[in-house]
Amino acid sequence: MLTILVQIVIIISLLTFTGLSIAAFVILSKAFIQIKYKNYLMENLVQNMSLFVKQSYKLNKELAAKNATNSSNIKNDINEYENKTNCNDTQLESDTIISDNSSNSVTK
Repeated sequence: MLTILVQIVIIISLLTFTGLSIAAFVILSKAFIQIKYKNYLMENLVQNMSLFVKQSYKLNKELAAKNATNSSNIKNDINEYENKTNCNDTQLESDTIISDNSSNSVTK
């Protein structure tokens, strides 16, 4: 009678450990799949971020080159304007001098 009771306890514990082993295997395999999927998503995220940073760096470099060109164009335009106004100022001064000379000659 004792041997039958021991055999029943052994069979129950064997079935319990078998069930626990199968459940643990299923849970661990699903967890492993989730970890692989998470790594895949992280890899894609890092790759896209790297691509974005490279593209934004190129874009910023192009914009800086354009701004440098634009600023040099603006400086050239300012210099041309100043040269034109300086020419006009000297012409106005010479006109004024002529008119002063003519007024002096008339009054004499």
